[in-house]
Amino acid sequence: MSIDARRNQKGERRYDVRFRDLQGRQRKRTFQAKRQAEDFAAAQRIRQARSQWIEASGAKVPLSQYAAAWMETRTALGVRTRETYEGLLRLHILPCLGDTPLEQITTPTIRIWHSELIRDKSQNLAAKAYRLLSAMLRTALEDGFILKSPCS
Repeated sequence: MSIDARRNQKGERRYDVRFRDLQGRQRKRTFQAKRQAEDFAAAQRIRQARSQWIEASGAKVPLSQYAAAWMETRTALGVRTRETYEGLLRLHILPCLGDTPLEQITTPTIRIWHSELIRDKSQNLAAKAYRLLSAMLRTALEDGFILKSPCS
């Protein structure tokens, strides 16, 4: 991460903060005041150190879209396990949560969904669906799409 001073076409001093996102892409943000640039750089360092970087485009992805991509990457699943996961998604997870962007799935939302599943279906089915959803959201956390898993 670096802060570079420069003059724009009008001769005014500007400060460019250059940094890399978690995917390794070079980014730049420009500020009028050196103090603003330093504050921004410090905040980026803290976020990265705490692993609290959110990939903004990923956070807005609906759960249904993320779940489809997640399932595609699970190439080692057995046939029966894949069928079970697809059924849990199709019948119990996506009808309730599928249109919700990842960033808007909260712990209370999960708690309500889970308790309704227990009430309407069974404890065993609810546990299986919860474990699948939890695994997907842990991966979303690792991918940097959310700050914390609402299933914790």
